[in-house]
Amino acid sequence: MDGVRAKGIKSSMLGEDIKLDIAPIKKSGTTLIKASSSLSGAKLNKQFPNFGLDLLQGTSKWTLQLEVPSLSKNRGKLALNRITASSDLVGTAIDMPPPIGKTAKQQKPIQITTTLEGGPETKLLIDYSNIISTSLQFVSHNKAKAQLERGSLIFGGATLNYPRKSYSSLAAG
Repeated sequence: MDGVRAKGIKSSMLGEDIKLDIAPIKKSGTTLIKASSSLSGAKLNKQFPNFGLDLLQGTSKWTLQLEVPSLSKNRGKLALNRITASSDLVGTAIDMPPPIGKTAKQQKPIQITTTLEGGPETKLLIDYSNIISTSLQFVSHNKAKAQLERGSLIFGGATLNYPRKSYSSLAAG
């Protein structure tokens, strides 16, 4: 057996029970850490204020996946770690007009992905049920609070890329 394996580790996050599974992925040479939990909009809003999460009402199951690259396969160099959070949002209502808003019974998947690069830039990709997708790049200089440097917002599920220059773009698919 190559790598670390664990299944069903119990812990807590934001006051909720979580379950962790850890497994090596031979093909990519990474270790996948998968955490599953139910999270409420209120707890997410408390943890991440100023993101409009106060519009989320209810509780949904979320999965967080962290891909940790192998140091031995990368010759001792720390490579990128990708983190993806996803949910079908069943159990959570979104208090907005259609097509963004939804009832607690409706399924509208969301996926949020970032890569830990260890530098001043942080990139964030968000896809909400092929209705709205956004790519954001934040930059932090000299340990200052991160600021949005560039971003794209696309409606209708078109392909999303990071803008190459410091500006924002808006497109419909």
